[in-house]
Amino acid sequence: MTHNRSMKCALVTGGTGFIGAYVVRRLLEEERGTWVRLLVRNPGRVPEDIRGAVEVVPGDLLDRAAVRTAVEGADTVLHLAALARAWAPDPSSFHAINVGALSALLEEMDRAGVQRFVHVSTVMAGGPRGSGAANGANGSRTPRYGQAARSRWMNRSQDGHGCL
Repeated sequence: MTHNRSMKCALVTGGTGFIGAYVVRRLLEEERGTWVRLLVRNPGRVPEDIRGAVEVVPGDLLDRAAVRTAVEGADTVLHLAALARAWAPDPSSFHAINVGALSALLEEMDRAGVQRFVHVSTVMAGGPRGSGAANGANGSRTPRYGQAARSRWMNRSQDGHGCL
């Protein structure tokens, strides 16, 4: 399934997750004039009831080429994907996914001219308490990924581009 360029396009990351699957269903029900695209690591996890109604871009947020493909032609990005759990074998994976991949996504969105960005997250995306994985430089629990996203998109809104 490929994007009909006459329709608006919404890219959803994390669309196979618990909240993301509900967001995708609501988009399909309530935004009928919008093309819905998903960036997913495992296309087999796309719920059967929506498989034929969405465009699936296989890939991972850490795969820059897949991210570039996914954002191309999108008007809006709804970013729900994250490493959000209480523990990971490698605490640096929280930073790689929740900070590094988010920065790459934002860069690709800028390159592609995406106009709107919705970022859904959780305190669990910061990694285990005390790990320093995604904490702010001063040790606060304000994750760097949130600071980076807010800063970049607040600056864009001053230029007349869309911001939450």
